[in-house]
Amino acid sequence: MRHELRIRTAREDDVERLIAIHMAAFPDGRNRDARRRNFLENMRGPLSDLYVAESGGALLAHAFMFRMASWFGGSELAVGGIASVGVAPEARGKGVARALMSALLAELQQRQTPLCLLYPFRHHFYGKLGFATVSEVKRVRIPTGALPTQPNDIVLRAATRPEDFALARRCYERYAEQHTGLIVRRETLWRALFTLEGRHLTLATTPGGEVVGYSMHGYLWPPEGMPQEIDVMEMIAETDSARLALYGFFKRQRDQSSYVRLLLDARDPLLAFVDEPRSASFDAIRTLIPIAGEVGAGAMLRMIDIPHALTARGYLRDGALSLRIHDRDTKAPLFSGTLRVEKGRAQIQPGALGPTLATDVATLTQLYAGYIRTADAVRYGRAHVDRAETLAIADALFDVPPFFTLDYF
Repeated sequence: MRHELRIRTAREDDVERLIAIHMAAFPDGRNRDARRRNFLENMRGPLSDLYVAESGGALLAHAFMFRMASWFGGSELAVGGIASVGVAPEARGKGVARALMSALLAELQQRQTPLCLLYPFRHHFYGKLGFATVSEVKRVRIPTGALPTQPNDIVLRAATRPEDFALARRCYERYAEQHTGLIVRRETLWRALFTLEGRHLTLATTPGGEVVGYSMHGYLWPPEGMPQEIDVMEMIAETDSARLALYGFFKRQRDQSSYVRLLLDARDPLLAFVDEPRSASFDAIRTLIPIAGEVGAGAMLRMIDIPHALTARGYLRDGALSLRIHDRDTKAPLFSGTLRVEKGRAQIQPGALGPTLATDVATLTQLYAGYIRTADAVRYGRAHVDRAETLAIADALFDVPPFFTLDYF
């Protein structure tokens, strides 16, 4: 007889079995102790944030659902952060992951959490659950001496005092408020970031001492005969001067470190302004192709409650736009109403009261996160507008910096 699948929060006596599932789902270099710490001492949330699926007393799957927050349009929104979704080998292909995810999304709905964020192992799988890709990640590796810089009045110094870490944290928080998707970090995460072995924190300050940027970086130990590299895990710059000063800091290390690795927003035009986007010595077969890095699909976002998600965020411009939203696969209607924004705050009014945009919820999520423009959605058949001026109105309302986050989980 087939047992019913039960979803519940994890207990400490589950952990050894969960480690075995985790090792099969994520076969990387972590040993059992590291995986145990991932469950019991995770910097993003306690064991009570871990959910399991069991049937007949046997544990079949696990997933974290962290209580998080992120910035959209200058407003801090509650977000459910899903991570470590793993299914035991013997339970795969039986709908266990889908059932576990459905339970987590229902829990977020009950909590009135408007958004859910994750990094997928398969985009198609989560797309069927209503998630949409909202970011790209660009990782570049370029010669250190090629970085752009120019003289300015920014002062660079190493973080050596306890208060320096608090200054860097406040810099991140100011920057995050002006951008889209950056996570509101809890105290445990900040402590972990600032105390990791081999990590260096460099502050960029004004002549008056105000911290307006920083970088966290380390030095990669190269294989025998290979050049040393700088790995920049995080760089925040509130001003262009701070950004150029930090690039200048790395450029001055070119005699010791031949390359620098940087994580960028996919729209960052840095490679257009470097002196040389590749090494002076390169594979002859790639003579005409300057390989400077790679771009990968990043986070996926889901609207748990469309009206709540639309009204909870901030907006940079005022206006009104009628929306007709449906499910991409079933075409079932999900939401109909008019989004009206006044003085940066939104409300939903019933009925169609102006220019109308019709699209599916995943495409709406991508517009919401600044990942695509309305004209692109129309061009690819994912959206329809009733008149040409609707494009400009929709783009004005959803005009935010593109979604980008430095936190992976």
